Amino acid sequence: MSIKLTSRKAKIIEFIFLIFLIVTIFISFFKPIQAGNGEIGIKAVPLEIGDRGFYILDSDPFAVDTDFTFSGYEPFKGGPLYPNILKGISFISIKLFKQSSTSMLWNLITISISSILTFLTIRFTYASGRLLFDERTGIISMIFFTFSPYSYFYALSGGITIYIMFGTSICTYLILKIFNCKSENYLNNNKTLEKIFLFLVLIYMSLLRPSSIIFCIIVSLIMACLEILNILKYKKDKKLSSFFIFIFIISLVVSFNQLWETRNYSIAALNAFSIEKGTFMGFDRELMRNKIQILLQSSEILKNLEGFLYQVLWKMNDFLTGIIDIRDTHNSETTPLLSFLMRVSVGTTLLAPITYISILGIFIFRRKIINTGLWICLLASIISISPSLIGVAMSRYYYMFITPYILISSMTISKILNTKMIEDFYYNEK
Repeated sequence: MSIKLTSRKAKIIEFIFLIFLIVTIFISFFKPIQAGNGEIGIKAVPLEIGDRGFYILDSDPFAVDTDFTFSGYEPFKGGPLYPNILKGISFISIKLFKQSSTSMLWNLITISISSILTFLTIRFTYASGRLLFDERTGIISMIFFTFSPYSYFYALSGGITIYIMFGTSICTYLILKIFNCKSENYLNNNKTLEKIFLFLVLIYMSLLRPSSIIFCIIVSLIMACLEILNILKYKKDKKLSSFFIFIFIISLVVSFNQLWETRNYSIAALNAFSIEKGTFMGFDRELMRNKIQILLQSSEILKNLEGFLYQVLWKMNDFLTGIIDIRDTHNSETTPLLSFLMRVSVGTTLLAPITYISILGIFIFRRKIINTGLWICLLASIISISPSLIGVAMSRYYYMFITPYILISSMTISKILNTKMIEDFYYNEK
């Protein structure tokens, strides 16, 4: 499972990324970086990992309750892996070095782990690009990550987002490896090691949060079905395929168990999504809900259809603008101006182009996406972020599963740059 860089350009881009990351971390030693209503970086007190109180209780970082994730917090339970990682960091910081969970040492360890995961995410995405299309696709994918402020934001926050993104990038790479054979029989091959690694990564994903659990369920279900198809169609390696079916069923069982364990958290989140406050492009959300509800409750069928159409248009546009961060802020009184402007700027210059180009690429390269198995990760990512259609669509949820979209947009750009028509246009202009 090699993810080594094979070109000088890729090594240069990676070097630039590392310089940016190291400089940013170094600056944060002396001055915390403002992030929404909190701070990130080594100097932050406390480090804004995102929903911090849900994952760690600073007054008692080792608190455990049989019903809740942590004693003294809300009656919601999230995935067990990330809180336990934070407990491990707290053990090193508090037990070994007599520091606290808000100390610079705690922040340094947390940020070091997330920075390593960010680095590996870029490596796996580059390797996936090479498998999917060509070297240029891998390099363009690296460029997207290197010049995305969110790569450094999530590295310096140490939050769960980068853990899920890391898992998504490995899943994508492994599936591309599994399907990367010249034979038309995509799963009729001996990618045993890759499938075992995929199983382990899926277990990892299932222990993080509900959206990553959904991702795991979709991938596990599809892989198990494909293995069953492999037995029925090709009638060879039945024992090996049966073993793969068994391990993917295990990942399904673990995922459904975790989905049940976190059901209160999921239900509460969906309820919060459905009553999202603030405005949609300046239009008050509550007022829009009331207007649409009046139409839907009307005794006239045409009014009902009109209300349904408005509901669909609103939710689709709210979802799309939300995940690419071109949206209104929820609380302008407490949101720092820099954070708001940076968010919108990243949305217009990076997330929007990636999204629109990837949508175009899905139609252009639909056969390629199917043949390489990328459709599995694409479908899983779409379903994983689909709850945001109800409300509260944010780039954070999109960024967790953005790897397939970056790969498709990079492949599309690579194809455009390779097109003879572009070259002819260039030379004709000369």
